[in-house]
Amino acid sequence: MRRPLLFVTSVAAIGVAAMLGRRAGGSFATSGDLGLLTLEEARLDLARGIKEEGGYNSGPAIDAYAAPWGIATPVSWCALAFSAWVERASQKLGIVAPVGSPLAQEIKNQFIRKLAWITVEEIQDSDLRPGNVAIWSAEPNPDYRGHIGIISAHSPGSKTFDAIEGNSGPIGDRVALMTRNLVGYEGHVLLGIGRLTMGPQIMTEGQQLYLQQRYSPANVPILEDEGFPFLYAA
Repeated sequence: MRRPLLFVTSVAAIGVAAMLGRRAGGSFATSGDLGLLTLEEARLDLARGIKEEGGYNSGPAIDAYAAPWGIATPVSWCALAFSAWVERASQKLGIVAPVGSPLAQEIKNQFIRKLAWITVEEIQDSDLRPGNVAIWSAEPNPDYRGHIGIISAHSPGSKTFDAIEGNSGPIGDRVALMTRNLVGYEGHVLLGIGRLTMGPQIMTEGQQLYLQQRYSPANVPILEDEGFPFLYAA
């Protein structure tokens, strides 16, 4: 079993900020760039023309996305496609996929736990880099599971970006390349951006607050599954 390199309390928050992005044997990629490798996998499925066949949210390709999760189709599959891309990219790096779920908003929660989440209010131009991950909700519908895509292109200074998304396109039936903005689209609200590739960085105020609240002196955990995979030793 992998063991973390350290314990974290609120007192250690500043020190942890300086260590974000370290990788020793598994998890978020730095030199390998998991984000760009995941984008490559998304581009492959885009080029293959993956789409639904034989019915809504159904077809052999959708079955293949759903199979690792034991889910039967028809099923909404944007998060399933994204999770498949991350898994394939992670295998190429010899690491365990750091995020993955049938639900887009659960993937958002995974990014939050790993301090790899940027809220929409905190997004800067550089956060729209190819390989980062955009996640939407369709509030105020509380039952909506959200939507997810991987950013493929962004022009510096622009408020728009291109993303490859499953369960998307004009009628939501294929892997598609879409142009999005920082507000949202057709009732979908952009929640923020997740980072698959962690490098040296300064934590945002929101990330520092989360760290201080989550790892208070009264709750000092061993960080096995608590959001610091980049601190693991093999």
